[in-house]
Amino acid sequence: MKKLIIFILFLNIYALDLSKQSVGYLFKNNYFSFICQQRWKYINKYLGKREDLLSLVGYSCLKEHHITSALDVAKALRFTKMGRTNANYIATLFNIKTILIRYVKDNIPLTLIKFPFVLDDDLGKVFYFVQTQKPVVNNNFFVVHTKKGEKIEVFYNIKTNNFILNFYKGSKLIKKDIYW
Repeated sequence: MKKLIIFILFLNIYALDLSKQSVGYLFKNNYFSFICQQRWKYINKYLGKREDLLSLVGYSCLKEHHITSALDVAKALRFTKMGRTNANYIATLFNIKTILIRYVKDNIPLTLIKFPFVLDDDLGKVFYFVQTQKPVVNNNFFVVHTKKGEKIEVFYNIKTNNFILNFYKGSKLIKKDIYW
């Protein structure tokens, strides 16, 4: 019983500590999910004042692959050049996701669609590979290949509106991402 009380006390202290920490500290220490969940608190606190911190909030949502949540932040990033640049990056990823949905569901060709290259994000990479490889879609599923010989299986789940990306090196699953 004593161990349980200590564990509960530890959890409460841990939770309290996070809510009192700065966005910079939380971001630096990879608390991306917590930051993204608290995005409205930060938007209300920093709107028109600290777009550098709001950008960290948006990027935290992107690190968790919560593109729609990042859009909440992007709408607030409009007062500085840096803020608008970051908002454009977030909006580009959102547009990539919606265009990929149309590719999967409506079979639209992507060769004429031009976005800035977003090769520092896995969904951006998939978009690039789809444009260059034109994979066949079957049951909301397709496969693309990287230049390093990796295979990426892409599945669009219409019920949850997310993409599931499975990365393989040979037959071994090395990473799985879900984009909301």
